[in-house]
Amino acid sequence: MLKNNCFHSEIVDLDFLNRNLSDDIDLYVEMISVFLTESKKKITTLKKASDEEDFTLIKEVAHFLKSSFTIMGLKSKDLLIEIEELSSQSKDIKRIKLLINLVIDNYHESIIEYERMLSCFSKNNN
Repeated sequence: MLKNNCFHSEIVDLDFLNRNLSDDIDLYVEMISVFLTESKKKITTLKKASDEEDFTLIKEVAHFLKSSFTIMGLKSKDLLIEIEELSSQSKDIKRIKLLINLVIDNYHESIIEYERMLSCFSKNNN
């Protein structure tokens, strides 16, 4: 487990990161920074795909986000699985849009938490 008081959360599940990154704080910061940058692009693409009812793109992005959200401890895996399944059948766009909005809400809450962690780390190490 990472021995740094900045990297704790009740919003995101840090177990995977703690188990796999040991005490490598620099790698921890890098993982969070990359996630913040890349996930924003994917969320924007997911929202646009749902607005355009592009089932193929929705499925692709949901699949990508499912693994990255799981690694980063976001609590949206089951929602993304359902989005992926519905979009692969090209049906129930209303349900897909509802699920995407829930994923986006969870994403925004998690982003705030990760930004808090990075800010805390930055303040304590300067």
